[in-house]
Amino acid sequence: MVSETITNVQDIKKLMYIPFALIITSIIIIGITISMTNQNALSALLGGYSGLFIGLLFIMIIKLLFLNAKYIDMIPIIMFMMLIGFLIYLISTYFDRIISGNVSSYYLKYSYLSFAFLCVQICLIYIDIFKTSDKVPQLSTSTYSKIFWLCYILNFAALIIINVVLYFYSTQG
Repeated sequence: MVSETITNVQDIKKLMYIPFALIITSIIIIGITISMTNQNALSALLGGYSGLFIGLLFIMIIKLLFLNAKYIDMIPIIMFMMLIGFLIYLISTYFDRIISGNVSSYYLKYSYLSFAFLCVQICLIYIDIFKTSDKVPQLSTSTYSKIFWLCYILNFAALIIINVVLYFYSTQG
């Protein structure tokens, strides 16, 4: 009976490869288009962040439905999804301003910084889910929790700076 549940958890972890493929594809799209400011590239950037959001949503659904994870264990992923949602909001709101090039150079610098923290957080989620133990992964209680939350706070600070730069520091010319 125990071997059935272990096999089941291992099979569900294999199912997690599907949303992680979407997440990795989204990360590649974001990495390619983050420095471009034309309309097509910015639309692709929005698509990349949206794909990342959907991939994380699928991971959360799989963990809740199939791995019987507790809702409190979903808090890191939910908070991370909120960061991505805020980023999608910023790009959507200031879409025309970014396309026209009327933004400070700090926008790109802090976008790169936010992208770096985003990649670290994705790696920590991946490590937590696919570590060698057969128990249900819990990022909220793992050893990677402190690093994840530090990256979350720094990423949130970078997004606030991006918001301030896009709102107040527009250039014309």
